[in-house]
Amino acid sequence: MSLHGERWIQREVLVALAGPSAQRKARQTLAPLSWELEKAMHEAGHSVIALKLDLFPWEVSIIPDREIKIGKNGYHQEGLARYGYVPRDEVPIETKTEDLSKSRRVQESDRRTAARYCLVLGQSCSWRDGMRTYRKLRANTDQLVNKYWIQIVALGGELRRHWILDDSDIREIIAQAET
Repeated sequence: MSLHGERWIQREVLVALAGPSAQRKARQTLAPLSWELEKAMHEAGHSVIALKLDLFPWEVSIIPDREIKIGKNGYHQEGLARYGYVPRDEVPIETKTEDLSKSRRVQESDRRTAARYCLVLGQSCSWRDGMRTYRKLRANTDQLVNKYWIQIVALGGELRRHWILDDSDIREIIAQAET
């Protein structure tokens, strides 16, 4: 695998694990949490870490979608953080009009997505090697969440108030939190 491919996969893992990491930290530091604030912190974690890894957050939402199930257990999607490798306004118009969140009615959980990518990153593609990579990248994600916690809390708070934010809102809230 090329270095570029490895870096792409590592970024995807870090962003996938940022939501659960931010949610965990919120439970420890902001408890008790409402459902809305817990989900907002989870989705804010994805968006802030995506931005800090030079990706482009397009939209973040905590509006539940009962049509999309997460994993085999059938939990409903309760939030969404969409991002890309180019700014939202550079995406072809036909892609913008599609509802990308509904492209699959059953989606993987964040942790399953990260674990699947970690199997590819491992040296031997064995489960043990994949889990070693997963634990290493989870620790890296926790460090990133700690480093950008103020921005995550700011974005999570605004997301809790508005339930949906677009790319310009996301960038503005994060920039204000950094000053």
